Amino acid sequence: MSDKVMGNMNVQLAELLVTPSEVRKVIAGLDKAVSGSKAAAEQAKAAERDLSRLRHDLESERAKHEATLERERAEHESAMARERAEVEAIKNAALELKAKAEADAAAARWIKDDLMRRFKPFTGAA
Repeated sequence: MSDKVMGNMNVQLAELLVTPSEVRKVIAGLDKAVSGSKAAAEQAKAAERDLSRLRHDLESERAKHEATLERERAEHESAMARERAEVEAIKNAALELKAKAEADAAAARWIKDDLMRRFKPFTGAA
C-alpha cells in the first residue's frame, strides 16, 4: 500500500477512536438509559399487578352484585307468590261469604213465604 493510502487510513482510524472521557460519557449515558429502562420495567410490572388486582376486585364485586340481584329477585318472587296466595284466600273467603249470604237470603225468603202462606187467612179476616 502506498503511504498516501496508509495516511488516509490512519486519519480515518483516528477519527473512529474516542478519548477515555468520551467513552466514560457514553458508558454513563448507557448506564442511565439501562437504569431508566429497569425503572420503567418495574413500573410496568407494578402497573400490571395493580391492574390484575383491580380486575380481580371488579370481578368479585360483579359476582357479589349478581348474587344480590338473584337473592332480591328470589325474595320478590316469593313475596309475590305469598301475595297471590293471600289474594286467592281472600277471594275464596269472599265467595264463601257471598254463597252463605245468598243461602241465608234464600232461607229468609222461604221463611217469609211460609209465614205468609200460614198466616194469610188471619190477615184477611180482620
